[in-house]
Amino acid sequence: MADKNVYLYQTQSLHDRLSDSQRSLERTKTCIEGAFDRINLSVDVEIKSETPDPPQEEYRDVTGSAPCSSKCSSWGWLVGWFRDWLDCENLQSGHDKHDDVSVLISNTDETSGGASFPRCVHVQAGYHLSDLPASYENSGTGDPHAAMDTVLHELGHSFMEDTSTNYEHNSGNTDRTSSSSTKYETTPMGAIVGKDENECGNDHYYDKGPSTGTEDVNYRAIWSECCLDEWSPYAYQD
Repeated sequence: MADKNVYLYQTQSLHDRLSDSQRSLERTKTCIEGAFDRINLSVDVEIKSETPDPPQEEYRDVTGSAPCSSKCSSWGWLVGWFRDWLDCENLQSGHDKHDDVSVLISNTDETSGGASFPRCVHVQAGYHLSDLPASYENSGTGDPHAAMDTVLHELGHSFMEDTSTNYEHNSGNTDRTSSSSTKYETTPMGAIVGKDENECGNDHYYDKGPSTGTEDVNYRAIWSECCLDEWSPYAYQD
């Protein structure tokens, strides 16, 4: 039995957009498994056949028919609609609140997402995820790696044990890619602009401005020790 379980779903819209309808899910599965290979916890990643059809693909300010109902409702985040859909379809029965996470990947080109409780996650930029390499890479630049960084970021939130820090965005590591470079690298939980240290006291280098593109960032596909300290059980290894 694996320590953690991740269930991957894609929207009907993303399924229909891709010529290889499973490509985003398969590439996401490969990267999650690769990230777990670098820590001391095992994971089982399952690609689900169900394709939910939300009122929209974007992650904020959702209005439309509620799952299992014709009633018009609204949600601040698409992950809220996804949570209701999972409940409606009875797809979280028996899931553990700390160890099982359901992930919805939607059909947009913008990279963002959200996490909710019980454990479920929504991530945009499903088309970019389909452009990830077929095998795991521990870091990379550009939109596909930025999209995968978002997947690992939201999973990082979801697996945290202490709900008081569950939405902490300053438990990642950042650094220059070289001593002479203004470009930087980051782990999935990132940093908060204006803070010189993360929550564990590690120095930040973080100078991301409005013009900084994904090609200027090296996204490391592994969680920092500071993030993993909040997981249960403790997960970090060198």
